[in-house]
Amino acid sequence: MTWLDGALIQDRLLDGSGPGFTRYTRNEFDLLRRQHNIMVLVGNGFDLQVLHDYGRKVDSRYETFYHYLKMRGAHPDNLIVQHMDAELRLHQELGGHGDWSDIEAAVAETLSRSWHSAATLLTDLRAIQAEFAQFLQMVAPSELLEQLGVDAATNAWSHTSLSEFLADVTDRDTYLAMDFPQRVSHYDLFNFQFVNFNYTTLL
Repeated sequence: MTWLDGALIQDRLLDGSGPGFTRYTRNEFDLLRRQHNIMVLVGNGFDLQVLHDYGRKVDSRYETFYHYLKMRGAHPDNLIVQHMDAELRLHQELGGHGDWSDIEAAVAETLSRSWHSAATLLTDLRAIQAEFAQFLQMVAPSELLEQLGVDAATNAWSHTSLSEFLADVTDRDTYLAMDFPQRVSHYDLFNFQFVNFNYTTLL
């Protein structure tokens, strides 16, 4: 029996439709009328919010990572660390320079000063990457990932996020003015692609 044949029974216990597609055969895909490609951009505040919600005091910001490096006494001769040291001094003396710990900015600034330092900078960046990987294991340990996975499954967070991704648009006029809801109907395929700007694997 195809998905369409089952749907005609009009009995959700028998037709296999469930809350969405529960059967994926060639017959079902042949019935699809339209594919909607949906890109989801997850900002780097997601892991910070998760860490906060789970009562974790450590976060994944570059500023926190910098203090982690200094606490460990790691790589004082590293060009990136030296750049952050200098930027922090400027921030403390002049104020208003909140991006002093931005590693990407440190790389760009170091390269702009001297292309001859590119090889050294690459070595230093790899050292920082290794330190950052260890730092993230402390920020998002395996027990937190396991707990988050259990909670996500128990509360159906993934299913809710995918099936109700416009739920935050609560104003009826705003919703009706959107083009996307007007183009969606039965037998449409939703193809999600997630772009994750977070450094942890919490998403």
